Amino acid sequence: MAREETTETRHVHTAVRQYVRDVRPYDNYKIHGKPHATKGTVLSHLLSHYDKTVLPSSHGGNEGLPTTVKVNLLIRDGSLNDDKTEFSTTVTLRMNWTDQRLAYHGSSKHPYLPVHDGHHLWTPDIFFNNEKSAHFHHVLTPNVLYKIYPDGTVFMSSRLSLVLGCPMDFTWFPFDRQTCQIKLSSYGHTTSEVALMWKEQNPVENFNFTAGKHVIEAIQYGQKVSPTSSGDYVILTVDLTFQRLLSSYVSHYFLPTVVMVMITWLAFWIHPDMVTPRILLSVLSLLTVYHLQTGPLSGSFPTATALTLWGEICVAFIVLALLETVLANFWNRKDSSVSAAASKGADELAGTPLLFAAFGEKNGQPATRGERVDAICRMAFPLLFTLVSAAYWSVCLLI
Repeated sequence: MAREETTETRHVHTAVRQYVRDVRPYDNYKIHGKPHATKGTVLSHLLSHYDKTVLPSSHGGNEGLPTTVKVNLLIRDGSLNDDKTEFSTTVTLRMNWTDQRLAYHGSSKHPYLPVHDGHHLWTPDIFFNNEKSAHFHHVLTPNVLYKIYPDGTVFMSSRLSLVLGCPMDFTWFPFDRQTCQIKLSSYGHTTSEVALMWKEQNPVENFNFTAGKHVIEAIQYGQKVSPTSSGDYVILTVDLTFQRLLSSYVSHYFLPTVVMVMITWLAFWIHPDMVTPRILLSVLSLLTVYHLQTGPLSGSFPTATALTLWGEICVAFIVLALLETVLANFWNRKDSSVSAAASKGADELAGTPLLFAAFGEKNGQPATRGERVDAICRMAFPLLFTLVSAAYWSVCLLI
């Protein structure tokens, strides 16, 4: 009898040790008030009669009400492609909803159940309306996370890369602002089945990244209802407004073109008879501006832009300087021939200084109309170019 009691006691001690080792760390995880050994056991019990094809709102006294899904979006980076009118970005999509079928008794020590395979759970059928391509990340493991909280709240987080269509208007390039949208919606559930909404606090976050040649100027979010033949669907929207960075365009385009225009003004200080170097200055400046205007910075856009307008302004001033060279040379030659004839007559009429003054230089002033035109253009061209430039930049920077 003593041997039997000893054997029984030994079995009891073994069972107690097994309980302490396996059950105590998770003894607060209960289903229907009964303790279970591990998180895996709790999760297996929750999913044993779980049907992922049934909406969470179909249980827990919420029949007939839509399942509320709250969304948070973290925008990690992005870049704009002007040629393809696309916006590429990497985002972290976070969603949470309540599923009473997954409720359990938890503890402060273990506040949630981690789920490594979310394929067994009901999840919102979210898609991006303006997506061209997308993929999940799997390095080193799939970048997807699920958590189940004691009240049945399910939290899902996943990282994915998107290429989204982004209609662009390049009329004011390179002073343009482009607004790209990220649109999320349920693919198959209408507003009566799934209530898609933004999270109350910080629904859209970003890392203040610079998108290549652009910088984020503003982020706005909202939601709208899209009526279709199959029902009404909620669409969550994020509007990202990008401002193009001007530094490279100023240093590699605007400043060089300004210098080329100013070089043509040197012709006004060269004698009108020296037509070859004057024309050469204008022609070389014209070719340089043309090269800059057809270079990679100007872009390959189907419509006229503010940048092409600036190039045309510079070309106009260069062509005007070229025409002034031709006109000054013509008038100078004509006046010189008249002056030569007058000088011959002046030799015969040496006693008439008034006649000589009419055709010659007086008080250091230009003697011919060509020289007078040059003197006027030395002031007029810089002044007019400054006024036109001020008007151009004022309009472009204030749009």
